[in-house]
Amino acid sequence: MMKKGYILSGIFIGVIIFLVGCSSNKSDSSISSTNETTSSTKVLKATTSGLHYPWNYKDDKGKLTGYDVEVTEAIAEKLGYVVKWTTTDFTSQMAQLESGRTDVVAEHVAITDKRKLTYEFTEPYAYPDIELMETSDNNYQSLSDLKGKKVAVALGSFYEDYIRENNPDDEIEVVTYEDTSGIPNDLAYGRVDAYLNDKISGEEKIEQSGLDLKMSGISIFKAQFAYPFAKTDEGTALKNKFDTILKELEKNGTLTKLSDKYFKEDISTLG
Repeated sequence: MMKKGYILSGIFIGVIIFLVGCSSNKSDSSISSTNETTSSTKVLKATTSGLHYPWNYKDDKGKLTGYDVEVTEAIAEKLGYVVKWTTTDFTSQMAQLESGRTDVVAEHVAITDKRKLTYEFTEPYAYPDIELMETSDNNYQSLSDLKGKKVAVALGSFYEDYIRENNPDDEIEVVTYEDTSGIPNDLAYGRVDAYLNDKISGEEKIEQSGLDLKMSGISIFKAQFAYPFAKTDEGTALKNKFDTILKELEKNGTLTKLSDKYFKEDISTLG
């Protein structure tokens, strides 16, 4: 009887081990299936600052939005990607792009000859006028009016490059700022004489500041804002995909709609 009891106990234990093993295998299979689904999702890593209304900013619920953001997400949706956003300053954005930590920079980046040496650019998705911000009692109309004056620009920006390239005799004193939020105040109190910026951002800064400032209303030049990509096979391939979708979004009116939404005018084309 004892031997028979041992045998039955052994069989019972064996059945339990088998059932536990089956249950464990089913659980592993379920986890594997979930991981496969997750890993198959195409992710587009994009960076922006989230600080430049109405280009890119966080709304009152903390959600990242703006023209740069919505255009990027419209492109990603067409391509079947989910966007994973990272917010950081512009210099870090470009460093991440060069190191491969991000796929694209969505920061209304201006196309310049200097930048084209390092990055691949899509076709532009915005053509804003670049103007001078000034006090209401001034009437600067061009850089030639600013000889002997101090002009504020964002450090490392294409605005800085433009003034330096068009100021060969250093007759204009270029004052650079890492944080541009204090420029309107410095302008109002005479620490600088003018501020070179795109018209739309400039008007918003003036409204937020409540200071007696104005945009000149005269375009110094028209910028071309686009998406930069790394000069790699992967970067070039993704750039080409973006260009294809940008053409679609222009043709179907999406870019115009988003431009009107954020800027109250269509700056998505040169027209």
